[in-house]
Order: sequence, then structure tokens, then C-alpha cells
Amino acid sequence: CNRMISAANRYLWLLCARFFRYRVIAIWRSTMAVAAFGLYGCGHSVARSTIKPAPPKDAVQPDHAAVGNKIEIRWHEKTDRGTIRRVLDVDAETGDLKPRSESGTLNRATGLIYQDDQPKARFKAPTVVANRENDQITARGGVTITSIDPPGITVTADKITWSAAKNRIVAEGNVKFVQMRPGHPKPVSQGQFDRITVDTAMKTFTYP
Repeated sequence: CNRMISAANRYLWLLCARFFRYRVIAIWRSTMAVAAFGLYGCGHSVARSTIKPAPPKDAVQPDHAAVGNKIEIRWHEKTDRGTIRRVLDVDAETGDLKPRSESGTLNRATGLIYQDDQPKARFKAPTVVANRENDQITARGGVTITSIDPPGITVTADKITWSAAKNRIVAEGNVKFVQMRPGHPKPVSQGQFDRITVDTAMKTFTYP
């Protein structure tokens, strides 16, 4: 009887020991799994995307000014017949230009003014401000403009404004007008004014 009791006690003890061992192993495995997940999450976290969504196609893009040397402007317009004709050419040593709007400020500039795709006058000025929205340029700082067809007419002024839409050149400040005839050493006519208005072809002059 005592042997049977001892055997039963040993059997119960073995069952408890195995249960305890398996329980410890299970807890240890769970702990290691949690720790491994934590380490993976800390060491391999997914970086958040910093890519900005593309702007919609109809969004207005900013027209940043391009500053540099050897700046040029070429204005063109479409005719009723569907062809393209020249309006203005400007070349400058330096300046800042907004390419999308074809506008900007140009320094030490020379240029050509067109009418019906034909060059009518050339000019040079220390500073030229071109405004494509209004089809207008304003030259300052001692401006010289000379006719091409007919040749021989020169106008100098502190400021000259040309409007393509109005077909008009306005010269202001210390204006000097000189007309030379080809082959003649002396001017045919000349004068000084505070302000004069000339058409793009420099054929018609008015003054106050």
C-alpha cells in the first residue's frame, strides 16, 4: 500500500514538473516573439512618403524670372490668315525675363520694331521694360531710335514708349529730332521738343 502511494506521488510530481516546464517554455516563446516584433518595428519602420502630389493640369504655374546675361525677347503674333508675323526683337547684355509672359527688364539693350512683319525702326537704350500683356515697351536712360523705311530719321529722348496695339511711339524729355537725306551731309530738318508722338513707321510726327 505504501509503495502504491509513493508511486502515485512520483507520478503526480512528474506531471506537475512537465506542466510547469511546458508553461515556462510557452511563456518564454511568447516573450521572445513580442521582443522580436518590437525590435523589427524599431529597426525597420516604414518611412513616411514626402512626395507631394502633382498639381492639377489646369493649375496656373508661377512665372519665375530668369536672371542672366545675353537676354533676348522675340514677340510674334498670329494673323487672321493663320500665319505668324514678327512684332519685336530685343537683345540685351543682362536682365531678368519671365519666359512664360515674355516680359521683363533688360539692360543695355538693342532692338527692332516691326509692323506687318516688316522692320520699321531700330532702337538702343540703357534700360528697356517689356510688357507683353499690353504689347508695350518702355525705354529709359537716354534712348535712340532710328527709322529703317524711310531711312534717315533719328529721335533721341530720355524716355521712349512704344505701343504695338496703338501703332505709336511717344518720346519724352529732351527730345531731339533729326532727319537726314541719304547722300546729303546736312540735316533736312531738325528740332528739339519736350514731347513728340510718332507712328511705328516713323512717317507721321505730332507734337504739342
